[in-house]
Parts: sequence; structure tokens; C-alpha cells
Amino acid sequence: MKKKTALCLIFCIIGISTLQAQNKALDSLQSLLKRSTNDTARIGLYTEMSYSADDTGAVLYSDTAISLINLLLPPSNNKRKTELHRYQSNAFYYRSVYFANTESYDTALYYLNKAMEQALLAKDRLQEARVLNDLGVCFFRKNDVVKSVDYLTKSLVIREELNDDEQLHNAYNNVAFIYKETGLIDQSLELNFKALALGERRKNAEDIALSFNNIGQLYHKYLMDRDKALEYYKKGLAISEREGDKKATSLVKNNIGALSAETGKYAEAIRWYLESLQLRREINYKFGIINTLSSLGYNYIKTGNYDSARAALAEALQMNTILHNKVLQTSIHRNYAELYKAIDKTDSALYHAKLSHSINLEFGNPLNISGSAIMLSGLYEKNGNYSEALDFYKLHKKMQDSISNDDLKKEGIKSNIEYEYLKKKTESDKIHGEQLAKKNLYTWLLLVLFIASVLIGYGLYKRYRLKQQLKEVEIRNKIAADLHDDVGSTLSSIRMYSDIVKQQPNQTGTSIQLLDKISSNSKETIENMSDIVWMIKPGNDEFANIEDRMLNFANELCAPRNINFEMHKNDLLSGVKIPMELRRDIYLIFKEAVNNAVKYSNCHFIRSSIQLDKTLLKMQVSDDGNGFDMARVKKGNGISNMHKRAVAHNGNCSIQSKEGEGTEITVVFSI
Repeated sequence: MKKKTALCLIFCIIGISTLQAQNKALDSLQSLLKRSTNDTARIGLYTEMSYSADDTGAVLYSDTAISLINLLLPPSNNKRKTELHRYQSNAFYYRSVYFANTESYDTALYYLNKAMEQALLAKDRLQEARVLNDLGVCFFRKNDVVKSVDYLTKSLVIREELNDDEQLHNAYNNVAFIYKETGLIDQSLELNFKALALGERRKNAEDIALSFNNIGQLYHKYLMDRDKALEYYKKGLAISEREGDKKATSLVKNNIGALSAETGKYAEAIRWYLESLQLRREINYKFGIINTLSSLGYNYIKTGNYDSARAALAEALQMNTILHNKVLQTSIHRNYAELYKAIDKTDSALYHAKLSHSINLEFGNPLNISGSAIMLSGLYEKNGNYSEALDFYKLHKKMQDSISNDDLKKEGIKSNIEYEYLKKKTESDKIHGEQLAKKNLYTWLLLVLFIASVLIGYGLYKRYRLKQQLKEVEIRNKIAADLHDDVGSTLSSIRMYSDIVKQQPNQTGTSIQLLDKISSNSKETIENMSDIVWMIKPGNDEFANIEDRMLNFANELCAPRNINFEMHKNDLLSGVKIPMELRRDIYLIFKEAVNNAVKYSNCHFIRSSIQLDKTLLKMQVSDDGNGFDMARVKKGNGISNMHKRAVAHNGNCSIQSKEGEGTEITVVFSI
């Protein structure tokens, strides 16, 4: 007998958590046992042998391990006792496996409880989770669903606490299966999505594909959302195909085939079943082959392809003579009955319907008995045997009543489980809330310390920056004062002296020209010096000061030439401070634009607009002058300088002009 015990279901596999075959060679363990003289090591080997052995060998080796442990426990120190309790828990656990495999669930439960006692003494939380899981499985097989959920949920909680990801996926699936069986579909779906998230986190393709298939079946069989079901089936299918898992791929294709058949797409269902059948033949999966052949037979009947239906069912029946699976047998005979009913061979249909019904009676499932009874009732009625037809109809009704009673019982179990679920969820939420409150307190304390550190740091930085800014203001004011007082006064003196000399008699034409040049250059330098002093002074950083400077410059230049000048701005500019370098370049571009318009455009009107939009400052200067052909005019120093000044501030400068229509210069700055 194999060590793995599992309840095989279409939805998922619920089973003893650690009973997967590990292919450990029993003879190698026995060889190690012969060479070992250490008592504790020998106990460990006996325990491992009880895990690896089949049938009664497992009981023999676990008994030997338990006997040795009982001899060693009393004189042992605490550390060794913990180790021995762990071994004893494993020995009792593996003993329970044998009895679970032989369906002696009461005995299995007895040894599982003994295993739990030792696990608690050893303080082995992983072992506790394993034993709790198997207690849940055994109670499920004893039809005690409430206790099953209780133990499986406790196992799940421990595995979540310990981050036992290796077994957590199976734990989620087991509890999800119980919830599904008792009608708690939302809770089942929630746990399946948790299993999916875990599989994705671990990048375990097999687990991910299984979760997609389980979720698909919930949407398919219980939530009746066929589109969602197909979506998840196909997600699982893609992974199974990519991983080369033929068995899992064939299962999903079978499910999609069933989904197609339910919507009347029998030809499509046949295609899916044939693909599944091919895979199952390749891996010689006999149960799957027979199951798919039976389903194919049913769908062939629905499409009127009776020869193919007969061939599929005949092969399925022949293969099952070797497998002797009664669940498959009743399905094959039921579909045979459908075939003969479709081709009006009522006697043959009755023969197979009776065989199917007899197996259903043996299993005692009211739903299946009801189905075969109503089929027999219809066939007897068609054959004119109304007495038999009535008897089977009565049996059908009786089973329906039994199903109703089962449903009521199931509803009671469901309510009980739902109550336990909500109670545990409330307790879990309370514990989580307390943990979260503590975590939040620590988080807040850390946050307060962090914010305090940031504020102190920021305060020190601001203080440093303020000192630097004050120092900068002092330096700028001193430079402005020195330029104004020293350089400015010197330039003014040069101009004044040149004017005085020019007024003296006996001046030649050449000297007068030179003196005029000195006076003119001095005047221009004084004006430029005035601009520099204005730019350096910190008090002029506000836009209002720039505006005044621009207006004064433009009016002084335009008024003597009878040129009208207007300036417009939006309210967002009020109070805005502009850095010195940007202020300088805005003003110099403005001067260049107005100066060019006055000198060369022969205009009567100049308009300036300055607008602020979020972080963009847009300045336009336009005139109604002659304009020019932009293709024929080369860029001079003035235009090039305007472009360079704009680009220096992540901006751009554009010029639009047409002969006879004036010129417009637009500059956009980022501030």
C-alpha cells in the first residue's frame, strides 16, 4: 500500500499532509541501523523506517521506536527529552498513517491525538500543524465536517504564523474544499485566491495551475459564471502546457469540454475531450482515459454520431474490466443507456440503465439513485410497463426528499461552520487589531522621531541658507553701492570733463569728434552701469520693480518718436520674486526687442505682454511696423543674444514677422 493517502476530487486533492512518497530506500536505512550504536540515532532511524515502510512494517518500526523512547525518556536531560518527544510524535504520526490508509479512522484519530501530545511537549509547531491537518482529514472522512474545518483551520493558522509556505498551499486548498462542499463559496474562493497568491510568490507553476483550475471550477459549478470559469481554466491550461504537465493539462481540457457541453456546444466539447484523450493515452492514465471516453460517448450521442459513441463507450467498458472502477462503470452504463434510448432500442437501454442503477444503489448516493431511477421510469413507460415506471418514479421522489433532508442537514452544518468561521475571523481580527495597534504605535514613534529629525535638520538648513542669503544680500548691496559710487562717479566725471573740453576754443574737428565719442560712450556705459547696479540690488527682485524699469526704458525711447507703448500683465505676477540672473535676461531681452522696434521697424505702436502660467513666464513684444522677410534676414548679435538668454533658463525665443505686417517676439521661461 502506498504511503500517500488522498481523497481524489475534481476540485482539488485533500489528504494527509506529509504522506507524499519520498522514495527512501528502506534497505539503506536498515544498513545504517546495523552500523549505529547511538540510541537516539537508532530511534531516529526506526522513525524514518516507519515512514518509508508499507503496511504493517510501518506499525512494527514505529512500535520499536516508541518502546526505545519510553526506556530513554525518564533519565534524559531536558534537551534530549525534547528531541525524544519529537521522535515519539513522529512515530505515533506514522502509525496513524497506516490506519488512515486502511480506513480505520477511529484508530488513526487515537494515534494522531497521541502524536499531538508529544508535539506539544516538544514545542514543535510544524508537527502540530501537520497533525492538526490530518485530524481534519480523518474527521472529514468520518463525515464530521464541523470538526474537520476546525482542525484544518487551526493547522492553517499555524502555517501562516510560521510562514510554512511549502505546506500552506495545500492547507489553503483543503480548507477551501471543505467550504465548497458545505456551500461557503465566497470563503472557498477567498482561500483559493490566497493559495494562488502564495503559488505566484513562490513561483511554483504546479501550484499556480492547480489554483487556477480550482477557481475555474468554483465559477463553473457553483457561481454559474461560465465566462470567468473559462478565463481561469485557460490561465491554468497555459501554465500546464508550458510546464509540460500532461496530466494537469488533460484535466483542464476535460473541464473545458464539460463547460462547452453544458452550453450545448457539443462539437467544441468533443474537440476538447479528444485533445485530453490524446494526452491521457500518452501518459497511460487509465482512469482518465476511461473517464474521457465515457464523456466523449455522451457528446457523440448529442451530435447524432452514434457509431463513434458506441466505439468510445465500448473501449471505455473494455478498459474498465481491468481497472474495476465502479464510479466509471456506472457512468459508462448510463451513457450506454442514453445511446440505446436515442436509437430506440429500449430493451438495451433498460439493460444498461439497470446496471448503472444497481451500482448507484450500492454506493447509496441519493442524487445518483434519483437520476438512474427517473431514467428507468421513463424507459419502462416507453416500453409500456407502467407499473415498473411508477415504482421507479416513486423511488425518484423518495430520493429527492432525501436530498432535501440532506440539504437541510447541510445547511445546518453550513450555518455552524459559518458561525465558527465568523467567530474565528472576529478573534483573528481582534488579535490582528491588537498587533496592528502595537505596530502602529511603534510606527508612529519612529515617524515622530523621523519627522523631528527632518524638522531639526530642515531648520538648521534653513538657518544656514538664511545666513547665506543675508550674506549674499550684503555683498550684492555693497557691490551695487561701490559700482554706483566709485565707477559711476568716475564715468560721470569723464563725460563731464569731455563736454567741458569740447566747449574750449581752438578745438579741431577731429578732437571734437573724439570728445563726442568719449561723451557718448561714457553716457552708454553709465546707462549700462545703471542697469547692472539695478540688477544686483536685492530690493529689485520683485516683478513690480522689473515692470517699472521696463516702462521707464520704453517710454523714454518711444515718447520722443511719437510711438505709443502699452504693457499688459496678469495678476499672478504680483509679489512674485524673480532670481537676479533671470531678471537680468528678461530685462535685456525686453530692451533689445523694444530698441530694435524703435530703430528699424518704422512703427507707430509697440505692445508688450507678460503672463505667468504655473511655472512658465511668457513675454511678448510686438509692433505694427514694416516687418521683414525672415528667410532673407540674417540673425545679428541682438537676435542671437535673445535666443541664448532664453535657452540659459530652459526657455525658448521665437520671432514671427512678415513684410508690411509687423514683428512679434515671444520668449518663454521656466521659473
